[in-house]
Amino acid sequence: MLEWAAQEGYINVIQELQSRGREKVFMCGTKDAAICLAAANGHLSCIEPLIAMGAEVSQYPYKNRVQCYSPLMWAARNGNLAMMKLLISKGARIETRSLQSWTALEYAMMNHHGSCVRYLLGKSSRDVNVKDEHDGRTVVQRAVMSYDWKCIRILVGYGERSSPEVLLHIALLYGDEDLLRRALRLGANPLEAKYAGNSAYHEALVHKKSGILRILLKYCAEDPATNKTIALYYAAHIGDDEIVRLLLSKGANASAPDKAGFRPLHYAVGAWLRYFDDRNLLIESRSRIIEMLLEKGARVSDANYHGDTALGYAECWSCPRIVCFLKQKEAEESYVS
Repeated sequence: MLEWAAQEGYINVIQELQSRGREKVFMCGTKDAAICLAAANGHLSCIEPLIAMGAEVSQYPYKNRVQCYSPLMWAARNGNLAMMKLLISKGARIETRSLQSWTALEYAMMNHHGSCVRYLLGKSSRDVNVKDEHDGRTVVQRAVMSYDWKCIRILVGYGERSSPEVLLHIALLYGDEDLLRRALRLGANPLEAKYAGNSAYHEALVHKKSGILRILLKYCAEDPATNKTIALYYAAHIGDDEIVRLLLSKGANASAPDKAGFRPLHYAVGAWLRYFDDRNLLIESRSRIIEMLLEKGARVSDANYHGDTALGYAECWSCPRIVCFLKQKEAEESYVS
């Protein structure tokens, strides 16, 4: 009866049982299960009478349908901030872990309850950058896995030492340019293939995060330790003549092949319609990029490992202006040779 009354929020029934002294005949597990049910169902008024009857507010979870979570974990799962505040004021331990090794913070976060996450962080001394000893993940990494942008922002605010790679991943995932700049300042490497085997450049490109990609490329151009030529492939591909000019001035190789033999000139005229919608807007900038690459030593006759030249790609995409220009340059190359 006690569990039923706690689940339904029948405070009068609980108080009646308490006044009769019946609490002495209730097993400890029954009282502990009752307070879990009250917390799970948001019955604030039932908590104090149950504690007075001997229910453990800070019990450790075990294999039981109701008591697989502590009362605080139930409140966090359900996003009941008022219940959480009450339980903590009555002695509930924030750092208690479930059988899955998660605390109330993880349950609030995984269920997207931002206000509960903020409150728990303010009440605890939890370092969100510390890896869990069971699965090796930090709280921030779990937030990334749950795709909860609001909670991620809260967690990052409490974790000034968050891994640059984690922040870079978050920035790519959500297109957050401010967070991207922070990750780069902390030392994140956009060339590392940590995102499904791809670099940050590639992920930004395929997911149409053009603003993110431009920040990455500009950072690469200004950082003396980065590979300018790899950045040049992407800058040419998205048609950003300003970044191409900057990369070339910083020493990027205008004719270097990538792993498949594609050169910056291939990317400048290549399959860009797959990623961008407005073809006409990019024609002018692409023409300028092609001219810059040719001035820096690129050759129209250079082929990739499949034997395809930049001119061949231009003809595939039916851009008469670029095709005519490349044919003219190819003829000049033949004449000189």
